[in-house]
Amino acid sequence: MIEDHRLKINRNHSIGLKYLIIFVFLLISSPVHGQKNIYLPSNLSKVRALGLSGAVTAVSDNIGSSSFNPGNYTFYRARDGFRFSVTLSPLMPILISRDPDRFFGNAKYESKDKIYAGIISLFKGLNLNYRGLNVGLVLGEATVLNPDQTELKHFIYNHSLYWNHTNSLMLNFQLAEQVAIGAGLHLIYYESENKRFYDYATSYGIMMQPKPLFRVGVNIFNLPSDVQKSREFYDEIRNEAIGIGTAIFLPYKNMLSFDIRNLALGGSAAREKFLVGLENTIAEQLAFRGGIKFLDFSSQPGYSFGIGLLSSNLYHTLQYKLNTNNYLINYALVVDSYNDQKYFVHSFSITVHL
Repeated sequence: MIEDHRLKINRNHSIGLKYLIIFVFLLISSPVHGQKNIYLPSNLSKVRALGLSGAVTAVSDNIGSSSFNPGNYTFYRARDGFRFSVTLSPLMPILISRDPDRFFGNAKYESKDKIYAGIISLFKGLNLNYRGLNVGLVLGEATVLNPDQTELKHFIYNHSLYWNHTNSLMLNFQLAEQVAIGAGLHLIYYESENKRFYDYATSYGIMMQPKPLFRVGVNIFNLPSDVQKSREFYDEIRNEAIGIGTAIFLPYKNMLSFDIRNLALGGSAAREKFLVGLENTIAEQLAFRGGIKFLDFSSQPGYSFGIGLLSSNLYHTLQYKLNTNNYLINYALVVDSYNDQKYFVHSFSITVHL
C-alpha cells in the first residue's frame, strides 16, 4: 500500500516535471522565435483559462468564469447558510500609485483620483452566496480590442486600464447537484479615437455534471458591435455564437477539457474552433497547464502553457472550502497568430480570496 502511494506521487511529479520542462523551454525561447511579445494587464481573472487555451466552458471556476461561462460561477463546496467573500488584487493599488499616468491613460485626474482608484482597484471581486445562489461583481477586467494595444508593454502593468475595462454583475443558481445556470451583465468601457465610451453585454451559461468525473458546459455571449472583436483573439468567443465544452477528471489529479466554439454562426461566418486544455495538480498547491487550439488540422495551431501556485484553500477552513483551487499566483503564455503575425502573449496575476 505504501509502495502504491509512492508510485502515485512519483507519477504525479513526473507529469508535472514534463510540463515544467516544456513551459520553461518555451518561455526562454519566446523572445528568440516570437516576432512580438505582448503583455496583458496584471489583474486578469482569466489567466488560468489562457493557460488552458480557453477550453474552460465546462471547467469549474469562480470569478474567472465571468469571461467564459456564468454557469460555472460558483464558490463553496458546502451549500449551507449565508456567506460573503472578497477577492483582492493587491498589486493594483501599488501600480496605480507608482504610475497613475499609465492607468488613467488620456483621462485628466487629480491626486485624490489616484487614491480613490487605488482603493477601488484593490477589490477584484465581491460575492454573496446563499445555499445554491451566487450573486457577485467582478471588477476591472481588461477589455483588449487587439494585440497591438498591449504590444511592448511592461511585464507587470496596467496601461490605460481606466479607459479599457469591464465590470460584470454575475448571477448563478444551482438547480440541483448536477445542474447550474448562470447569467452575466457586463459594463464595458473602451477607447476609440482618444475618447472613452461604454456599452453593455450579456452572457448566459449552463453547467451539467451527469457523472462525478464528467462535466458539460454551454455558453453564449451577446456583445455590442464596437467591441465584438475584443473576445476573438485571446478567448475565441464571437457574438451570438454557441460554445460547448466538456471536462473529464482523470487519475493522478489531471483534468482534460475540450471546447468547440462558434457553433450556429452560419456558412458565411467564421468556422468552428477547437480548444483542448490539460491541467495537472500536485499536492493541491501547484498546477501545470497546457492547451492547444486549431481551426482544422491543416492550419497552424495556437499553443498555451501556464502555472498556478498556492491554492487559497490552504488557509480556508473546511466549511469555507472552495469548489476549485483558486490559486493566488498565476502565469500563462499563449503562442498564437493574429493577422499573419505570431505573438507571444504573457499574462500574470496575483489574487487573494477571503
